[in-house]
Amino acid sequence: MGLASKISTALLFDRISRALAKRDYGTARILAERAVAKNSESVAGTVTLGDLCLFEQRYADAVKHYKKARQWITSDETLTSEDRRFIAAYINFRMHAVAKRLKGEEFENWTEFASKINSLPAKRMYKDVFVLPIAKSV
Repeated sequence: MGLASKISTALLFDRISRALAKRDYGTARILAERAVAKNSESVAGTVTLGDLCLFEQRYADAVKHYKKARQWITSDETLTSEDRRFIAAYINFRMHAVAKRLKGEEFENWTEFASKINSLPAKRMYKDVFVLPIAKSV
């Protein structure tokens, strides 16, 4: 990936981060779909689509996106080993939360796990987009 493409991707995820912070899920979806259109195996774009489905309580669709992204983590050359670890932990957390919700079970100690995942090192663009809650219900 060339420098211009890296900058373009970083700017795209900066816009996604700002849209998510405003809970402007429509804009975030358009931008995530744009990321996936640029690279059909975009891990970050696919995880973002999973999150948007999760926020819309479309759990089966969220899980499909998370599973796709998890499959692509090792082959995405734009990710560092730290990025891979952080995103994999984030995906696993989200999938576990969905599984618990569907079973009507409580996700015990979720705030502790979320805090640990949030503290893992990764590129700022991923840390800004993939932030787990630490004080509200998951």
